Amino acid sequence: MLTRKILKYKQLILARNWAIVSVFIVVIIIVGHHEAYIKDLIYFFCSKVLLLLSRNAQAKGLLIDYEILTVRVVNMFYRLLYCSICLLIIQTYYRKIVITKLAFLLYIALLSLTLGLYFAADQLQLDQLHTVAFRIDTLLVSPMPVILFIPTIYLQVKLKNK
Repeated sequence: MLTRKILKYKQLILARNWAIVSVFIVVIIIVGHHEAYIKDLIYFFCSKVLLLLSRNAQAKGLLIDYEILTVRVVNMFYRLLYCSICLLIIQTYYRKIVITKLAFLLYIALLSLTLGLYFAADQLQLDQLHTVAFRIDTLLVSPMPVILFIPTIYLQVKLKNK
């Protein structure tokens, strides 16, 4: 006959944290798998907002290519959504604000580097620089930073305790 083992408080907290991390990992897989659908949904809402803004801009005599602007805003929202989920995974896994801040700074640095390289590639008309920016952008919207970040912090703490 099977008997239920009563878990201690720390074991309950650990089990709950692993359940939450597992849910976030499933969410990140779903977001990555349905990227086109999510971007279409963001595109729909952004195009409505930018349509309202374009009427105001046309009344003022401004010429802006809202199609290109909409695509860039959609990609930015998708990057921020994906990075937010990754930061939630790191915060749930470690429960330490210092580590979450470090991960946040890592994502901000990657995002700034990507946007800077895209801007420089557009201004200087360099396709090679655009390719480098695309590679870093691909890294940004992948689970790779989380996959590398968690073991790195774990090893650092383990070596620090020795």
